[in-house]
Amino acid sequence: MAMKGCKEAYRWLTEEMGKKVNFLTNGTLITDEWAKRIVNGSTWLYFSINGATKETFERVNRGGNLDQITRNLGRMLTARECYDSDIDLVGHYTIVEENIGEADKFPALAAKMGFDRVEFGFDMSAIPKWLLDNPDEKARLCESFGALMENSPVPIRSHRLKYLGLI
Repeated sequence: MAMKGCKEAYRWLTEEMGKKVNFLTNGTLITDEWAKRIVNGSTWLYFSINGATKETFERVNRGGNLDQITRNLGRMLTARECYDSDIDLVGHYTIVEENIGEADKFPALAAKMGFDRVEFGFDMSAIPKWLLDNPDEKARLCESFGALMENSPVPIRSHRLKYLGLI
């Protein structure tokens, strides 16, 4: 929503053209007004949450503030209920070297925050090699993700975890 013209384009497409517009956000600029617009104009919204702890999130997302993102997700949850929307709110975690060690903790955080489901992405240029170079950590993550697939507190879209050999 920070890109020049993005808000105007979203308004035009959703309010004037009657289209549904979905997107991925870091969640920092969501106000009550925009939460209302988004729950009425989108079928899904991905929040990029690249850390399962505040410390990691704020290190990976330089300048990010997990407390602010949590408040803004709360705005979305309130607006969804208020406007009887069925928007799917998705926690998206991009696995990078700085956060891979806690990737398996993300579903618990996502459930606590109120996300409907989680999805993982990864840095293609680094993570497959990192996993090859760190077999003990890969084994730990495999065991943890395997258990999570049986008992996750929130649904996990697993295709990228399968690609990485983590499940």
